[in-house]
Amino acid sequence: MQPITNIVYIKTHKTGSTSLHCIICRYGYDNKLSFLFSKENTKNGYFRKTALNPLKFLPPLGGANNKTWKYNILSGHVTYSRNRMDSLMEENTKYITILREPARQIESHMNFFKLRKNVMAGISLFTRQPSNFENGGKSSSRNNQIRDLGLTLGETSNETFVNETIETLNKEFDLVLITEYFDESLVLLTRLFHWSVDDVIYLAKNQRVNREIITDELRHQIYQWSRADVLLYRYFNETLWRRISEYGPEFEDDLAFLRSRLLQTNKQCNTSEAVEATKLKIKRVEYVSANFSMYCQELTRLSMDWYKHIAIRQDPTIFGKVMSTNISL
Repeated sequence: MQPITNIVYIKTHKTGSTSLHCIICRYGYDNKLSFLFSKENTKNGYFRKTALNPLKFLPPLGGANNKTWKYNILSGHVTYSRNRMDSLMEENTKYITILREPARQIESHMNFFKLRKNVMAGISLFTRQPSNFENGGKSSSRNNQIRDLGLTLGETSNETFVNETIETLNKEFDLVLITEYFDESLVLLTRLFHWSVDDVIYLAKNQRVNREIITDELRHQIYQWSRADVLLYRYFNETLWRRISEYGPEFEDDLAFLRSRLLQTNKQCNTSEAVEATKLKIKRVEYVSANFSMYCQELTRLSMDWYKHIAIRQDPTIFGKVMSTNISL
């Protein structure tokens, strides 16, 4: 079977989604595939909630003079829109996304976007005034996983419609990964995409150092407040484990092999963890490698670095714009 090379990955917010994004960027870059990225957002190429306007696209490889642009890979923060995305992608595109347990996702989301000096402040504010995280632009947290997948905030209050939407998403997405079972999800992805284990080797990206303990009381409060995301997560978590059961008895062997390769790669690349403080004053763990092989350097590359490499290759004229954003190779 030929490997899958046409992929849409809807990168949901604060779900550990950057690690998978970097896997896809590495695969697509190494296999000379065309990425549907924004040429205006020169930080990371994401569209977020903006319209998919061709005037904002990087041209595909070899497609600068082609009036009908088609792409192999769309990976990043963008609101799911199936018909529009189908019109831009090559045929036989596979659609995937990732979900996270809603209480953990909201804890991560609110602290990232509210720019709290410490984790506790964001949690404390939520317990007093959850409406502050309702629909405030980037800081909106309520049901924002299913909102990344196409629903408006108002639509998430209609539970019948939410359940119907989840059933539709199940039909339209080829795989929904689960953050808490990331390695297990990657085993399913390698079989779906006909990729090798080495294609999905990763170093976790954007991991925060400080995390708040989610009490049962707070989790109950979040589950009531963000119920549509709870329904979404429960459905696809059950789906993941059903697919694992259907995988067959070799699943555990394949999972063990993936994890052994992850350990081997860490040793091979001589990786070490470095804690850095972002511009948002959030401490996170990143990796550095003492091995200067291209393979090891690619594994430590951040999403913004991947965008720079991809953008320069697809549109050399954007080089000056990218250089001005203080992104290092």
